[in-house]
Amino acid sequence: MWPQIDEYEVELRARFLRATLIAAAAITLVYLLQGAVGFFQPRYYPWDGLLGLALALICAALYRQEQPGRISLAASWVVAAVNVLAAFYSQAYGVQHPVTAVYLIGIVLAGLLVGGWFLPLWSALGGLFVLLWAMFELNGTTNHVVNPIRATAVFWQVVLFWWMLFGVTSWLVWLFAHNLERAVQISRAQTTALTHTLNALASEAAGEMVLDSFLRRALTAIAGQLGAQCATLFFHDLASDQIVLRLAYDNGQILTLEQMRLNAPRPTPASELPIWQTLRRTRTPLLVDDINNDLRLKNRALMLSPGIGMALYVPLLLGERAVGFFGINSLERRSVPPDEIALAQALAHQVTLAMQFTRLVEQQGEMAVIAERNRIAREIHDTLAQGFTGILIQLEAMEDALDAEPAATRAHIARARALARASLSEARRSVWALRPQALDTQDLTTALHDMAQRLTAGSGVTAQVTVTGDARPLPAGIAAELLRIGQEAVNNALKHSGASAIAIELAFAPERLTLTVGDNGCGFDATAPRGGFGLTSMRERAEQVGGRLTINSQRDAGTRVMCQVGVD
Repeated sequence: MWPQIDEYEVELRARFLRATLIAAAAITLVYLLQGAVGFFQPRYYPWDGLLGLALALICAALYRQEQPGRISLAASWVVAAVNVLAAFYSQAYGVQHPVTAVYLIGIVLAGLLVGGWFLPLWSALGGLFVLLWAMFELNGTTNHVVNPIRATAVFWQVVLFWWMLFGVTSWLVWLFAHNLERAVQISRAQTTALTHTLNALASEAAGEMVLDSFLRRALTAIAGQLGAQCATLFFHDLASDQIVLRLAYDNGQILTLEQMRLNAPRPTPASELPIWQTLRRTRTPLLVDDINNDLRLKNRALMLSPGIGMALYVPLLLGERAVGFFGINSLERRSVPPDEIALAQALAHQVTLAMQFTRLVEQQGEMAVIAERNRIAREIHDTLAQGFTGILIQLEAMEDALDAEPAATRAHIARARALARASLSEARRSVWALRPQALDTQDLTTALHDMAQRLTAGSGVTAQVTVTGDARPLPAGIAAELLRIGQEAVNNALKHSGASAIAIELAFAPERLTLTVGDNGCGFDATAPRGGFGLTSMRERAEQVGGRLTINSQRDAGTRVMCQVGVD
């Protein structure tokens, strides 16, 4: 049975095998070509090259199956072929010949392609072959060797040289392969944990992000990846400056504070917890392998009761600030390799990422609330406030005509009633973020004309709407915002400018639309700070549709409000 390899190693060994087969095929072809031109033809040429090429093709066919068993079989055949070649050439040219170093290639391939117990076994077999061939030479069994071994002292020198070289090569290959496998394992563990946490983030983000739910999954992933029996998660409470236990993991189960009850450590002032002080100062993991005598541990009794022998503490870093830490507890007292500590740090970063993500989600929710509040404020201002302004204008005109013109008074009352009803309807629709009622059955040009006539009726102010360019239907959102901007500009002209004429223009261009509202009133200083909500509302509405609002006004020279919006 071939050495068992983990799933994460299969791809690594397959890549090594693929590179080896390509290199072997290329070298074999070069070898056959150079022999064909008569440059160098060893004793077994060309059969050695042809057999090597055939073996490479067979192993390549096995490799394409992408099954761990077939990959191991193909790899063992490659290693065996190299050793067979080394055996033939060491017999033909003698153990003292440098060609015996071909065994080293077999040892390297045994470590990289198969690994496990196969590497020392193959190294021992190579040493045994060298011993046998050397004995044959010493005993005179092989007469065809050019420079055979004839002295016992030379025999031991050669054998011990190759044994030492085989042993050193085997150890170096094992060290390289082991470190490479550990690096792949750490990388895969980080990838697995990252995938787990990202899936948790995605599932939580699909609904409402709940930090506790994510932390449960993350702590389980951390304990599982590091093989810990117990794990704890602590946060630093800035308000009280205390270290508070958030969650604990015990033998496959997440425990909350309510479930731990009396066994849960109480919140501790940060200044009284040496472990926290060390983590905050160094911002690096801390390994405690002597629970009994380490005075930095405040809760040694709780840790000793279940028999914990080792603890690894990893800080949760948000930028340069430590916001908490998690502890990994093991029942056995052991050393923790650097790559495992690196994995713990990577997992800690993911927990910090989740905390930051949660904060961003909360901030986004708050910003959405603020945006909605501003929207409702704009809608109320642009509907109720402006409607009430129109009503006041009609009531003032009615008061002037009350005694002299009863018929005109009734007309003003009718207009005030219509404005009140329209304002109430618009307020209801604005709360539900629907487009203005005026745009339900007519286009923007007609809606602007009706709005201007309704607001200026009986006020003595004339309003005119003109359209330039090729008019075309507009997206509902752009039409609604432009109508509100035009309504606010007309309303401001009526309330503040004392104008006698208002001109509204819609200019259609191929890629943009410009709404301009101008009056011949008293004007104002556009650079001076103003406390009204109307100008702010118009700018926000323009930004909502990606437009730009420009206001030009001078004293006694009227006001010109222009909004440009890009349209397709």
